[in-house]
Amino acid sequence: MGTDPTPPRLPLFDDIDSRPPRPAGRPPTAFICYAHETHEHNQHVQDFTNKLRADGVDCAADIFEVSPPEGWARWMLRRIKDSDFVIVVCTATHARHIATGPASKSGRGVRWEDDAILQCLYEDGENRRFIPVVFDKPGLDHIPQALKSATYYNISTDAGYTALHRALTNQPRVEKLPLGQSTTRLPALGSVESQVLALLIACPDPLPLELVACVAGQDVARLSTTLQRLRSKGVIAIAETTLRLATRNVDGIRNLSDDETAAALSAALDFLKTHPKAEGRPQMRNVVTLQEAANIEIAAATVSHTFRTIQSFLKSSGNKHLVLEVARRSMEASKRSGRGLEQTKDEAVAAICGVSWVYQRTDRLANALAEAQHSLKLGEDINWHKNTAFCYKCLGRLKRMEAEAAQESERRAALLQNSISLLSKAIQEFTTLELVAEVGDCYSLLARTYLAVGDPERARTAINEANQRLIDPNNKDYLDLQIVKGDLMLRVSRRSAEGFYSEVIAATEDGGYDAQRSEITARAYLHRGRVRRILGDHGARADFLSAAKIWGHLEDPMADTAHWEIQQAATWVDREAKELLDRESVGVRVRAGRIVDDETARRPIARSRRQKLPRHYLQDVINRAKKQLAVDQPAW
Repeated sequence: MGTDPTPPRLPLFDDIDSRPPRPAGRPPTAFICYAHETHEHNQHVQDFTNKLRADGVDCAADIFEVSPPEGWARWMLRRIKDSDFVIVVCTATHARHIATGPASKSGRGVRWEDDAILQCLYEDGENRRFIPVVFDKPGLDHIPQALKSATYYNISTDAGYTALHRALTNQPRVEKLPLGQSTTRLPALGSVESQVLALLIACPDPLPLELVACVAGQDVARLSTTLQRLRSKGVIAIAETTLRLATRNVDGIRNLSDDETAAALSAALDFLKTHPKAEGRPQMRNVVTLQEAANIEIAAATVSHTFRTIQSFLKSSGNKHLVLEVARRSMEASKRSGRGLEQTKDEAVAAICGVSWVYQRTDRLANALAEAQHSLKLGEDINWHKNTAFCYKCLGRLKRMEAEAAQESERRAALLQNSISLLSKAIQEFTTLELVAEVGDCYSLLARTYLAVGDPERARTAINEANQRLIDPNNKDYLDLQIVKGDLMLRVSRRSAEGFYSEVIAATEDGGYDAQRSEITARAYLHRGRVRRILGDHGARADFLSAAKIWGHLEDPMADTAHWEIQQAATWVDREAKELLDRESVGVRVRAGRIVDDETARRPIARSRRQKLPRHYLQDVINRAKKQLAVDQPAW
């Protein structure tokens, strides 16, 4: 048995038990105890064992042995006694074998292992080595009695496997910090001092003095004087125009009241409205924290207005979970407030620009369409034409995306015509509102729909209309238009199309991090990679990897599309395999490809003898890939 790799270090976030130390430099050893059941179950055990080995845990199991010289009984006993850990795979069959008497011929190995484990537990007087694991939640009912008090791990999830790996490699979830100094005890605080400290404790980032003064009801100069005592004690610090806690080791700081939280949130939103984005951006986390802490019953109008105020900051952060959470809280507050005019606008914006926006970018088109329709109705009920225009634009884009995913040609054609109709309505609405840039963006989207229809002449006309209105080279809609131009140019000159995509990449790579611009960069990489692959350019793979990396950082399912561009070139993807895989989503295809690559890598001899993969094997791989996708991309 060769030397295994050193266990990779993990970030500190999963619970584990502490384990006895090992000699420095030696990887942990583990023995896998399990019951021989179905072929699928035995394969799961094999995959699990090999994954641990790949992650630096020296695992042993009978699947790697043919016939140990000392006999199976002594071999199992030696492994149980000598391994740092013994991992027991708990299933109904395993529990049944333990429960049957010695007269039964089946399950003798399992009963032998169970007796040996009981003896070791008796001799040790405690359990520091024996770990129960399950492949699914029902397995919890089959943990042996002797191990029910031990920490168990459900390794069907990434989190469960990671937690087990932490236990085996002694990597704690939380690092214990050195003992600090005793906390500072403050003298009796004035009302303003108390309120300011409560506000600073509640907010994760430093606050502008101007904002804090507004909450405290004082001007900045007077507030600075009021807080001088706290500064002299080193409790707070003022740096230029911001205020922060210098230490959190302070006793006697109270929590913000509901009224104070509402006032602070309102002041923070006003600050964002009246200051440039560069000054407002650092306050986004504070606003989100205050909105989450606010009592909706007391501050419904303010909570409702939060998403509409900070949506651009949220989207540029790339955190789709945060966008969704803030939008949903705003919508809930709008409903609780009775939906006055402004609250109805808040809900409409949160639905179309928040919830629908996230669902569109996480491959949940049906949900995105439902939220867009909800926003459209809210806006129409109050005759808010601007919202109606944005809803038509969004629905036009969504219908084109729905068409691109459709299998039936008639349905695809109907959806594309619907997209054209909706985008044309959006153009009329935005023209009436004199929002020139939005008209240009709608023409850009219309050109993309015409390309999907297969009408390059109308696409060219739409691009020309967009080109007259989108003239700022730093605007994301302008950059998006360049990709559409490249897509049209593909029909004439691939080299020219590559030039458009390269222009977008060059314009966005050095512009600082912005999630929406980064997404455009990823699409430019994807499209350029496809062109380069056709041209035989070896840079295609690097482009696909760059696109996948950006989308992966943004938690965007489009990362799978970029990965599939690489994987589908594998030698095992023959016509029959492609026919099977094309019926599945790209996420399933990518995970199926990873399973095949992983399993064939372990069997190089078999792989070299037969490149064509059996249909029944591919179908089994696809079924496993679907389960993996459900774990990787849980419902939002």
